[in-house]
Amino acid sequence: MSDIFSVSGNSMNPILKDGDKVTCLKTTDINEGDLVILDVKPYGKIIKKVKWINEKELRVEGANPRCYSSSCDFNHSLSSIIGKAEKILI
Repeated sequence: MSDIFSVSGNSMNPILKDGDKVTCLKTTDINEGDLVILDVKPYGKIIKKVKWINEKELRVEGANPRCYSSSCDFNHSLSSIIGKAEKILI
């Protein structure tokens, strides 16, 4: 069974809205544009879109140009990836 995560905030709007639920596919097959769930200190678990990725790290971004997210200001280690956000549950 997949893990289920709840969206908190508006940084991924209109793709994901506050309160939406997503399932997480644990995979290493991550590409630019994918929605991923990361475990990032001190933020905790976050859901963002992959801006770019290489063999060691990735950079993420939100979908909402009106919302700033400081977790998008730096590169993240691939080890912080929990998985790919797979489905939006209503």
